Amino acid sequence: MEKDLKMYMTEEFIKLNTAEEQREFIENLRFLMMEDDKDFLNYYSNMGIRKSEFYSVSDRLYQLNNLHMLSGFIYQNRQVLLNEVSEIKGQHGIPDFTTVCNIGKETMLSRMFQVMKNFKINESDSK
Repeated sequence: MEKDLKMYMTEEFIKLNTAEEQREFIENLRFLMMEDDKDFLNYYSNMGIRKSEFYSVSDRLYQLNNLHMLSGFIYQNRQVLLNEVSEIKGQHGIPDFTTVCNIGKETMLSRMFQVMKNFKINESDSK
């Protein structure tokens, strides 16, 4: 059984034509193997999820280096982030991205730039 499954997965991987398709296959497989039931269900859910569930799945995808799955998940559940941003609006109704994060002393703005910089580095490494 185990040998058949391994052979099947290898055959399916070989059928993929592009590096992007292969990366998606590997990311999905890694997520399937490493994730617990709750986060797995939350990732594939089409219903709204709570902030804690959103961050649990996001953190796990980031830890697994599944950045393309992470970007798709964030896009699908962007309302969670929009709600969070609306909670930190300053006195003029504009979000204050210089607010210090709950963990650490960085601001939200500096963390966004750090993520963008790291993503560009990872993209240039893969080319």
